[in-house]
Amino acid sequence: MDKPVEYHIETYARHPKQLSRQERNWIKHWIEKDEEIALLYQWYRKFYGQVDAIETEKTKSTDRPAIIALKPFENNIIKKNHFVLAAETTTASKSAYQSFRSFASDDKQTLLRVLHNRDKQSIRLDIISEHMDKDDIVMIETSDTKKLLISEPGGKLELTESELSRQEITDWQRCNIHLPVLKIFLYKDRKTGAITYSFNQKDPEHVDVDIDEKQISIEFTDTDGDNIPVKMILHSGNLSRYRPVTGNICKLPVEDLSGIQSQVAFYQ
Repeated sequence: MDKPVEYHIETYARHPKQLSRQERNWIKHWIEKDEEIALLYQWYRKFYGQVDAIETEKTKSTDRPAIIALKPFENNIIKKNHFVLAAETTTASKSAYQSFRSFASDDKQTLLRVLHNRDKQSIRLDIISEHMDKDDIVMIETSDTKKLLISEPGGKLELTESELSRQEITDWQRCNIHLPVLKIFLYKDRKTGAITYSFNQKDPEHVDVDIDEKQISIEFTDTDGDNIPVKMILHSGNLSRYRPVTGNICKLPVEDLSGIQSQVAFYQ
């Protein structure tokens, strides 16, 4: 049989049961005889070992960091050969994504993986972090260009190459991940239009919410200003809108809520 490609090696490392016994024996044979394939296999074992550790040790502590610095976490074998990403698929044809770049925090508890889809001409960013909740909207800020990217809930983002090019990402020397320091969930009644809310943490101090027919006011009453966020994202329907926080009061028009559930996330 021919030499296995990245799809086979990644699947063998991550989801070996998706392969037949003959395929597993074939890949194992190549790992034992080919140094490059052996190194790639060990890289995936290490990478997914970190991913699994993060997934099993997720915490909802309110003491989690607000900003996490990431540095390049390169794999020269992937970079050299542009192997095709297997992801969660069972056949190579289902995945057109290529491993492009990876970034990690110093403690390896937060990972950012950048993937390229040549067919769709798009860039996908996947964030995995011990500190991230499943509904977190994450901001990615590059220290080189000060560009601010906003993920979908759960830390995933896909952009066209016209929005974010391969060259831009190649130039990234580091980036910062911003996690929400506070989330407010807004619920709109289908019949009456009445809006109620809840927090992601129990009774947060120094936060007052006032809702009338036209707008939602969120006031931070901490007088020393240390805990007042400086950035805000409103996620409603399928849209996320970034707004800077000026002063200690944020006002949102009720008409901006396009779904029955919306999220307002605040950041340092």
